[in-house]
Amino acid sequence: MLKVAGLISFLPFALSVYSGISPDSEILKYSTYIEISNNKIQQTDSIIIRINNRSGEEHAEVSISYNKDNPVSGLSAWITDRNGAIVRHLKSKEITDANTVSSSFYTDYYTKKFTLKHNEYPYSIVYTYQTSARQFMTVANWYPVIDLDVPTQQATLMVKYPENYRVRILQNNINPPEVLSSSGLISQKWYTSYDGSVTKETFSPDPRGYVPAVKIIPVDFQYGISGSMESWQSFGTWQTNLINGLDELPKSEKATITNKILNIKEKRKIVRILYYYLQDHTRYIDVYIGIGGMKPYPASYVAQNKYGDCKALSIYMKALLNFAGIKSHYLLVNAGQSPGEFYKDTPFQQFNHAMLVVPVDNDTIWLENTSNCLPFGYLGTFTQNRPALLVDGSNSRLVRLPALLPGDVATSGKMEFVINEDGGSEVAAQFIFRGRTFETYNGILTNYNHDDQNQIVHNNLPFPVFDLNNWKIVKADRNATSLTLEASVTLNRLINRIGDQFYFSLQPAGIPDFESPSVRKLPVYIPYPINYTDTISYHLPSGKKFVEVPPDKVIESKYGKYILKFRNNTQSLSVIREYQLNPASIPHVDYSGFYEFISSIKSQEKIKILFQ
Repeated sequence: MLKVAGLISFLPFALSVYSGISPDSEILKYSTYIEISNNKIQQTDSIIIRINNRSGEEHAEVSISYNKDNPVSGLSAWITDRNGAIVRHLKSKEITDANTVSSSFYTDYYTKKFTLKHNEYPYSIVYTYQTSARQFMTVANWYPVIDLDVPTQQATLMVKYPENYRVRILQNNINPPEVLSSSGLISQKWYTSYDGSVTKETFSPDPRGYVPAVKIIPVDFQYGISGSMESWQSFGTWQTNLINGLDELPKSEKATITNKILNIKEKRKIVRILYYYLQDHTRYIDVYIGIGGMKPYPASYVAQNKYGDCKALSIYMKALLNFAGIKSHYLLVNAGQSPGEFYKDTPFQQFNHAMLVVPVDNDTIWLENTSNCLPFGYLGTFTQNRPALLVDGSNSRLVRLPALLPGDVATSGKMEFVINEDGGSEVAAQFIFRGRTFETYNGILTNYNHDDQNQIVHNNLPFPVFDLNNWKIVKADRNATSLTLEASVTLNRLINRIGDQFYFSLQPAGIPDFESPSVRKLPVYIPYPINYTDTISYHLPSGKKFVEVPPDKVIESKYGKYILKFRNNTQSLSVIREYQLNPASIPHVDYSGFYEFISSIKSQEKIKILFQ
């Protein structure tokens, strides 16, 4: 029988059909039909995209994502003119097929691409295709949207399956379906539209959570082996069985590991040695094998070839630890800077990354196995503080990864401006990075050549127009969770004149620009603390002195705090600044209060420093 896991209330703005001036491009119709019969799923998608002008022609380039378990067949496409007459059909030689590399995520997708263009506007691209599979973990993951700024006038999803086929349904920003039962079959049909109004906003959640969507999950499934999503325990048991037997190492690898950990008794030290061995002797690459996105390559493959995706590298690391007599658990997590909503009460495959967790004595070690440069046991900004599935047979369960604390992400700066007579300045800057900025520069330091590093440093220093004289990145050792960027720059212009006095603007802290409450549509999502402290010193030319120094300022709120202090020594001025934002999910109804807090800080950032 049908089981409905939850009905998520919709946002009115996401459902109203656009009005006014025609967009550059639009979906006239998005139709999806899915049928399950004899444990096989078949899906047909038919889309009509209208191109209204030259700016809309980016959507005349069509991409269809798929994986090897759900191959695309029956692809046909054609162009119609403004009157609906067919202009030309797509030729098979115009279709390209390529692997879609997916960072460290384990979703192994491929893409079919083609382009159809016409020289008279408006014109429409019509295309249809089918996919089918006997192994699947999702009945539908339906987003009838090709791009956030492209409206969809009409969209329908129809799903047909046997009456005794158990499913769970999650729907978002869409009205409930029509439901029909006949001859042992259930048919459901959803109708929706989308006005193209959702956009990515500053510190917003994944905007896909605010467009029409339907997810249908089978409770029982066949994917490599039989499995169940009745509970997280049963889902973890299936994953355990899927990876069972993959963590066997070749004899040569066992010999290497034996030599590396010989006479070492401390378990944590052994884990660290083996983790750095993984980093130094393997590399991440997006690969595909067997049943695709869920089953890893065996450890023996990685030992031989020295590469793998996050699944394979995690299994390989698990094998290394297992040989050393140390137990570890495979871990599934939804990684990314702004992950979508996690449905804790609805067990299903909603992960895109694999890691390891190692319980050692009274400690827990989390291992990110795809990076060649992250410190041992480091949990990055892309996985911290979110639910994960710890895979441990019948003891499988959801756990929450540790959250980053303010000290973990504390970034500090020290900038010394020596102002010269012609209004320019020599600047000596030092920045200590932690958190996301550390992760970025750590990767740059390890994986980029000097010329590329030089360009990146130049592009990211917080000065408007300057000459970069020299710089260096300093990292204490591979265990360090911070690093230092030192730079010397020349500003050709810092000073402005007003009458017989001079002024300059305070060096900004880089606080992002948030949308005004009248424009903002999405909530605010700050996944981890923002913690920035800097000290800025300004030294005047001989004979000059500061004539007006702003008062100290403290702004505190439940959202964070901002402190600004000034220390005037006539010819020198020191500015001490602290800026913190607390991790939070701020609903749209509370946005005006958050915006007022940010605005009060931004006004302080605009102050002018006077001297003569």
